[in-house]
Amino acid sequence: MIIEVDNSFKKDFKKIKNLELEKRVIDKLNKIEKVNNIYDISNIKLMK
Repeated sequence: MIIEVDNSFKKDFKKIKNLELEKRVIDKLNKIEKVNNIYDISNIKLMK
């Protein structure tokens, strides 16, 4: 099934995806912090 979407929708969707990604990264950082109080962000890649 193919749905046509306009650019504004694509932009909004990208924002939503970025927010979800940020949340995941923050969750991951929080977990890491709980483990050893050190942020190991070398293996966390942020997509822009």
